[in-house]
Amino acid sequence: MSLLECLTLSYSNWNPDTVRSIKLGQSANHYSNRLADMRKKSSRIAMVIVSLFICSLIVFGFGLQNSQSMTVKGIPISILVKGLSDQDALNLYLSGDKKGFHDRLEEIGIKDDIKAFYRPKIRDEQQLDQYIHQIFYNLSGYVGVAYSVNQKGVLVLKSASTSEFNHWYQLAAEAGMVVSNEQKNGIYYVTTPTGMKVSYQEFAAIYSTSDLEKLVAIVHK
Repeated sequence: MSLLECLTLSYSNWNPDTVRSIKLGQSANHYSNRLADMRKKSSRIAMVIVSLFICSLIVFGFGLQNSQSMTVKGIPISILVKGLSDQDALNLYLSGDKKGFHDRLEEIGIKDDIKAFYRPKIRDEQQLDQYIHQIFYNLSGYVGVAYSVNQKGVLVLKSASTSEFNHWYQLAAEAGMVVSNEQKNGIYYVTTPTGMKVSYQEFAAIYSTSDLEKLVAIVHK
């Protein structure tokens, strides 16, 4: 019982009606929260069942070979089945653990599989990454650290100050991770030694300024 409730009971001289109302209020809040959690879990379970049902219809209706090019919520059928077949990923999804679900899908190669599926259509790696993150956001509500969500529910890259980027870029260059940079539509992009162009936000999500400072300190030892 909270301090506020104790003070309320003392002030009312342990009035039975007061005690009863507090208990009823606690019970109502408890069951209300449980009901909300159950509804969320039920909707996730329903989504899984519907997705599997749709997959089955497509595979059996059109054949496995033809189903390879079909998608559900932007995810190719074969890749969706692979993701839903992973018990850890399924448990994380049903529990509402957005980041854990995203990380698990990345662990079992789902993100790379989806990227490989869309890469022939979206050749720009940054646009491809943003498109894949949008799919994950639509699926689970997960927002990557390099992105924010606008009022229309669309992921957009976070902007960075010039001084913040310059400091990070200097460290990344010293560490031998980047060779050049450019700014396009207010977004900073860097090029790796292998020629891959990546947004600063995406790169910094993996190697933050503090990470690079430690790495550079080791290099200069």
